[in-house]
Amino acid sequence: MCRFGTLHPLRILQRRKIIAIFGGSKLNMTKVVLAPGVNELEIVCVFGGVSLLVPQDWNIKVEVFNIFGGYEDKRNPALIDKDKTLVIKGVTVFGGGEVKSY
Repeated sequence: MCRFGTLHPLRILQRRKIIAIFGGSKLNMTKVVLAPGVNELEIVCVFGGVSLLVPQDWNIKVEVFNIFGGYEDKRNPALIDKDKTLVIKGVTVFGGGEVKSY
């Protein structure tokens, strides 16, 4: 469901960017298919946050620079597939986010 129109599932992720300034974003990536190789997601959070819901088997590497904030992976690392890698890069300033799966 989307307040601004129809949602179309993203089939392949290779490189994307999310910016949250004085607000937040919640992104459900459970139906996303990763491209072969390393996939990157760049986030910028300024007085805001980005929350990601990802499949349990994705290999997530968090490379985020934090200033009075934080970004963390809250998943159980037991079921990770090393061939499905998503690198989260970016910066958080007075904000942050988390990676979760169900």
